[in-house]
Amino acid sequence: MAFNSSTPILYYNKDLVKKAGLPDKPPATWAEVESMAKKIVGAGAKCGFSTAWPSWALMENMHGWHDQPFADKSNGFDGLATTLRINGPFGVKVMELLARGSKEGWYTYNGRGPKGEANMGAGECGIFISSSAYIAGLTRASEGKFTWATGSLPHMEGFPQGNSIIGGATLWVMKGAKPEEYKGVAQFFKYLASTENQAWWAGVTGYLPISNAA
Repeated sequence: MAFNSSTPILYYNKDLVKKAGLPDKPPATWAEVESMAKKIVGAGAKCGFSTAWPSWALMENMHGWHDQPFADKSNGFDGLATTLRINGPFGVKVMELLARGSKEGWYTYNGRGPKGEANMGAGECGIFISSSAYIAGLTRASEGKFTWATGSLPHMEGFPQGNSIIGGATLWVMKGAKPEEYKGVAQFFKYLASTENQAWWAGVTGYLPISNAA
């Protein structure tokens, strides 16, 4: 059963964008990310652009967002993938952009996990990419401190438009249990999927609910 779903999105600090003299709108392309991030840093911000979970957000999802192969065998849909394609023309272009951004000071690498969310939540970062599930956390962290908004992932010119990749988790039931145990599992799943609990879960975590009613 699906339990929590998310996908990466772009966040931007409206206050830092305004301070840099930029229009109140998210960057639509990577060229705009670079241009805006440079101006945000130039206006005194500690961080122009950063991300959480960079391998997921900036490599796996960027390949999907630009309809580029991430692995062989149609990204694993035609069989068990054994080779990543991240060293292809698109992947190399992304890494070159990030390496240059780090050298020039408009891109901040915050490790392979969610560490960058603390910088965004502290109001230090102008542009940030993370899971849509970060909405709840950023709402709490920014309350009374700064304003922010969201946008779609930036697109790299010269490549087709694809889709982002869903993240999250599902719940599985294993074989070999007793009938009465499966009845208990069914009741537990029903409890988790209830409108009330899904609405609470989505509000607290930021993950998408698994029902339209929630």
